[in-house]
Amino acid sequence: MGYGYYTYKAKEEDTLKRIKQELLYGTVKILLLLPKNYHDKDFIHNKPSKQEDLANIIKLSKSIEHTNLAYIYSFIQEKNDTILFSSSSATQKEIDTNESDLYSFDAYEDAHLLSLFQNGTVGKPIYTDITDKWRHFLSMYVLKQTPYERKHIVGTDYKQQDLHGLKQTIIHNIII
Repeated sequence: MGYGYYTYKAKEEDTLKRIKQELLYGTVKILLLLPKNYHDKDFIHNKPSKQEDLANIIKLSKSIEHTNLAYIYSFIQEKNDTILFSSSSATQKEIDTNESDLYSFDAYEDAHLLSLFQNGTVGKPIYTDITDKWRHFLSMYVLKQTPYERKHIVGTDYKQQDLHGLKQTIIHNIII
């Protein structure tokens, strides 16, 4: 029993390390794929058109198509402390059905994100379990700051159900 438990914990730790690397890679992708100085914009007075936003959504979505990531996205904080999605990937179904919350610049209420904007360390990844209206995720957030000192958060999600499935596979492989 002791060997099996040790093997499980070692494989679980390796799996979580790999997932965290994939989450971190997803946050880097966002900044590489969005237009230069994207997060410096005054989005209240100069947000992208619906077509530009959809082009960003498709670009971000295609970049994670063959990964284990569920979503990649970014947030901005307005002067009144309102947090807005500034970009996001989407599932193919969401794109095909043109769901109302597909497009960016919807408000997102989350005390954790507000705290990260106000007290977070720029560049330091924060890992968290989050449940929102979409599902239950293992998420990573990184507070970033543009050269013009505009703060934004980039985030990535990994589906908890996929993580649960990986743990079941580890247990199954140890038993066999």
